Amino acid sequence: MKLRLHNEIAELQQELEEKEILSKQTGTTLEGKMKEDAHKMLRLGKIRMSVESIYERCVKKAKVKLPVKSTTKEQLKVIADYMVDLASIVKNPQAVKSRKAKALQ
Repeated sequence: MKLRLHNEIAELQQELEEKEILSKQTGTTLEGKMKEDAHKMLRLGKIRMSVESIYERCVKKAKVKLPVKSTTKEQLKVIADYMVDLASIVKNPQAVKSRKAKALQ
């Protein structure tokens, strides 16, 4: 009887040790995932702040009134449109001057 109980205690202790090891491994993995998620959130926040800053500059520099956009996706669309317009002006400044002259007549 005593031997059987000792064997059972030894098995339970071994099972406990295995579970503790598994628990530590899981905890380490979880901690790593949480750190990775926090890093991604930080990067996303920095990107959103940068987009907001560039959007504000585009709105301030634009000669026409740009719509107020609240989402990052909408702001990126406004920035892209602004950059396309600016690129076409830089590529062909004469066309812009002639359009201005026609508009003033």
